[in-house]
Amino acid sequence: MEEMMTILHKLIHFPKPEEMEEVGAGFAHLAGHEAFRHAAGAIDGRHIRILPPAEPQIFFYINRKLFPSIILQGTCDAKGAFIDVYTGNPGSAHDALVLRRSPMYQQALYPPAGYFLLGDGGYPCLQHPVAIMTPYRQPVEGQVEASFKGKEHHRVCHFLKGPGDKASVRPKGDWCLLHPP
Repeated sequence: MEEMMTILHKLIHFPKPEEMEEVGAGFAHLAGHEAFRHAAGAIDGRHIRILPPAEPQIFFYINRKLFPSIILQGTCDAKGAFIDVYTGNPGSAHDALVLRRSPMYQQALYPPAGYFLLGDGGYPCLQHPVAIMTPYRQPVEGQVEASFKGKEHHRVCHFLKGPGDKASVRPKGDWCLLHPP
């Protein structure tokens, strides 16, 4: 198990401080807008199908799609590489609850000051302890909101169609959803 964790930390880790400018530039390029230069990652949850546990716990593992699962919360960079994963919550848990239970949130591990994560409507828009930017809810009120809800954020949705050997992220609603290879 120790060997596996050592390998995992080599593959999945937060960018170093000196890499943050490059990470932000990747999101700005994908979105086609400089407002995304301070994006540090995209976060979302994915239901992982499991064999259900025995009664009465099975109820907690049945998700909104009516199959038993646990939730994998993943955060990816602009290149589609995982920079953080957290799993183990039952399928009935909401994305916001999974976030609050994650070490990244509880220990304020990422993103660094001045940067934010991109999340879908299942996440709260936050400044602390983890900065998360979420899409505006309809109806949009002005030019800024319309632009944010428009083509720029849809470009970011399409940013992570990962190579076959990695999990990938594809659009779901306004941001992204993790999908297995």
